[in-house]
Amino acid sequence: MALAPGIPTCKNSHGNWTRTDNVFTSAHTEDLVTECDMIPHLRPVVTDHVPIRTRIDFTLEETIQLPRKNFRATDWKKLREVLVQELNKHLPTGRINDAKTLQIRQDKLTSALQAAIEEAVPTSRPGPNTHRWWNPDLSKMRDEVTAAKQESYKNRGSTTHPSHDKAKQLDKEY
Repeated sequence: MALAPGIPTCKNSHGNWTRTDNVFTSAHTEDLVTECDMIPHLRPVVTDHVPIRTRIDFTLEETIQLPRKNFRATDWKKLREVLVQELNKHLPTGRINDAKTLQIRQDKLTSALQAAIEEAVPTSRPGPNTHRWWNPDLSKMRDEVTAAKQESYKNRGSTTHPSHDKAKQLDKEY
């Protein structure tokens, strides 16, 4: 409990102070409570319960937005050209006869891929309010749904108008 033991929170009809109000917290939130106490001077008139002030520390740590590769804006032709150059430069050909050779080739392939990505894929730094799941297709669909709903609203007097079905269908797909 967040409220310290022995603190009365209610004055009964006989004038005795009791503790009928409790402030519960869970194990993972009890460390966030910085203060929990009664405030007798703020007790409203003609009430028996005393207000309880609970202060909770909701300090949020700022997340650091690291730059990342923007594969959506990649020039794929350039990436293929750079990758072919890197593979020709670093990756030997020939038969793989043992696990050590396989591991070496895998490491060189990974290095070639990383070098090609580093050179050909642009870097972006998304803003703090960016919806990373949103894409231009969703924007287009949203516009289509909005237009269909507006058309359906214009024809609201006719319940059998095809615009209502079209709006429902597009809304489901969206």
